[in-house]
Amino acid sequence: MNFGPPLADVLEASVRHDPYGEQGPYALLLAATTEYDARRWEEAEDILGRLLRDYSKSPWARQALFLQAMAAFRQCKGAVYDAIPLRNAEERLKSFLAAHPDEADALAARRMLILIGDLWAERLVRDASVYRK
Repeated sequence: MNFGPPLADVLEASVRHDPYGEQGPYALLLAATTEYDARRWEEAEDILGRLLRDYSKSPWARQALFLQAMAAFRQCKGAVYDAIPLRNAEERLKSFLAAHPDEADALAARRMLILIGDLWAERLVRDASVYRK
């Protein structure tokens, strides 16, 4: 059965059709959420970046910033393997907390930063053991 184009494509097309409409940022957030839920975190991060760039004053920007940080974190296979997604997630979570320290997602962002700190520590221990040998 073919159900047509993926939902994220339909939502992005609606934004292209009426880029200045009120539904634009919400449609992008839904498209990004669809990609995130499908474990296509890089695509979700790209869509959220577009939302934050084009609609920075939108009421959906706060949620987009947090979800973008989570998408960056999900791309990390562990600090031992690749530090760039981890660094991106850490920077985005810190930006989120700087802009929204008292929001509902602030506690989750702080917990994610603790987890990221643990992953950095794991990487340092591994690097130290390599140099010790």
